[in-house]
Amino acid sequence: ITKIDLAGAKSLHELYAKALAFEDETGAQTVLVTSDLIGVPAALVHDTATRAREKFKLPRERLLVTVSHTHSGPVLQDRLQHMYGLDETQTGLLLEYSKTLPGLFLQAIERALNNLQPCRVEWGIGRAGFAVNRRQYTLGGVINAANPIGPVDHDVPVLAVKDAQGKLQA
Repeated sequence: ITKIDLAGAKSLHELYAKALAFEDETGAQTVLVTSDLIGVPAALVHDTATRAREKFKLPRERLLVTVSHTHSGPVLQDRLQHMYGLDETQTGLLLEYSKTLPGLFLQAIERALNNLQPCRVEWGIGRAGFAVNRRQYTLGGVINAANPIGPVDHDVPVLAVKDAQGKLQA
């Protein structure tokens, strides 16, 4: 696994993109990328996937891009930006930052692919009992409030990667 700093010197919090690369016995590689953002637009994922295919011959179906869903990360182009009332300067920074992300993701992917080591992969499913559906339907429309009868997924899938000595790596 490898980490790339997403925040830079201007941030109050440490934010990262992390990539985890796997290679099976046939030589096929798969990469998981996660980032400390609330979400990433499909166009950004497609751009990253195209670059990864060109640079590393990584097929699109072998790249997964996810987010931690942090509310402390930067706003991205096409991802909730209209909720924040950004001025022209802030919008310019948002656009500039959004353009840098595929390159940062690619750095993380490259480092992970260059750092392959034998490992053991384990998985399990935990439970988050505090999860709640926050889409309450009213006569006036949908509001952000607890909906005790709405669907909720309490499952927390966990992937553990251990090195040859059994030490947790990711």
